[in-house]
Amino acid sequence: MKAIQLILTFFTILVIACGGPKATIAPMLKKVSHRVAVLNFTSSGFLSSQKLGKFTADELAKQLFLKNRAFVIDRGIVNAAVAHNGIASGNFLTQKQLKKLAKTLQTQIIILGEVRNIARNLGSLSQKNTYLIITYRLLDPESGTVLAIISHEKKSSDEVEKLIKDMIKDMVDSMGAFKIRDGKK
Repeated sequence: MKAIQLILTFFTILVIACGGPKATIAPMLKKVSHRVAVLNFTSSGFLSSQKLGKFTADELAKQLFLKNRAFVIDRGIVNAAVAHNGIASGNFLTQKQLKKLAKTLQTQIIILGEVRNIARNLGSLSQKNTYLIITYRLLDPESGTVLAIISHEKKSSDEVEKLIKDMIKDMVDSMGAFKIRDGKK
């Protein structure tokens, strides 16, 4: 049994060290329970749209919930609170906006993110490749402190939506046994 655990640990370290999703999590986050609000991601790059950012945020909220990582506030409620508080860009908030939004949503963590679509092989229309970079930050709204940054980049011939789903799943998995929900491993 220990041999299997050792082998699994080795391969996990190998996968993470060889370009898998990277997660950096503050130690204080491991000790408390949190309600999480995921804001629409900003979207940039080739053929990007706000739909891409909304889809990515929806997928992150879904994966955090399905994998039992956090108490996730409904995205519709989050979007209504963002509009109600007059926030134009979900990726750039002032300290005052961050605190007000957290108070409105009664949340302890706000997640902001970006999805970038970098065009590859533009000269060849027959060869379709998508290259995405997704990054999200977990913020403490009281102090504005970054509690975690998770980033992943991937090139694939898959459709953009499938690529985002796969990347977000990998990114949530990269958080290991850590749970925002209760801090247990």
